Amino acid sequence: MTIQHKSGESKGYVMLLTLVATLGGLLFGYDTAVISGAVKSLQSFFIDPLANDPQLALSVILQYRITVVVVTAIVLYTSFIILMKLFGQRKGGLIGGILTLFVLFFILRFLGKPLVFDEATASSIKGFTISSALVGCIIGGASGGVISRVFGRKKGLILAALLFTLSAIGSMYPDALNVFFTRDIISFIIYRIIGGVGVGLASMLSPMYIAEIAPSITLSPGVNPRNGSILWVGAICSDREPFPVSFF
Repeated sequence: MTIQHKSGESKGYVMLLTLVATLGGLLFGYDTAVISGAVKSLQSFFIDPLANDPQLALSVILQYRITVVVVTAIVLYTSFIILMKLFGQRKGGLIGGILTLFVLFFILRFLGKPLVFDEATASSIKGFTISSALVGCIIGGASGGVISRVFGRKKGLILAALLFTLSAIGSMYPDALNVFFTRDIISFIIYRIIGGVGVGLASMLSPMYIAEIAPSITLSPGVNPRNGSILWVGAICSDREPFPVSFF
């Protein structure tokens, strides 16, 4: 990407693009930290009703386990590809095979537990619901390089923005927008994972895009730290929301 910087207008355009790209870091911090303020609501809306409805609890536990297995398989696959690229096919395949056996052991133990809704199961479901966005971050970060090569940094950031939007709307209405034929809590988890994929993509592509459009005369090691520092702004905003945001 080549951008001319002969006038104040073009420099202002570059600054505008940099600001927009840096919003990826802002959303990164906000999206990963804002869930902390919704823990009690998640407990009351999604977890507590399961104690009074055994049939609903059984359905949620089954779908939760299937979701965990599918997500684990995707993360394991992406990790296997990364190991192959880092250490080569032979050594990377050996490390990936050991990792696969290790994960399979815990997955079998996880699936072998009785289908009973107790305190441990409730805590497990709630914990996965809260941390599901971080699972999406792993997938988005691992696939960021491929998407960058195939579609480019700009289109990759547009894709991340679409995933952010879809996740935000879906997480707001997990019941009305439940197109996955699952229980509402599983729909909420899936939308959170989708948002996490957007977070992972943005964290990978934003610094690359900023570095590409920055004027060579001002390009410095401080470009990427500035993108990283805005992440903390997003995390702070999630704790100190202005009234219009907290109202919605």
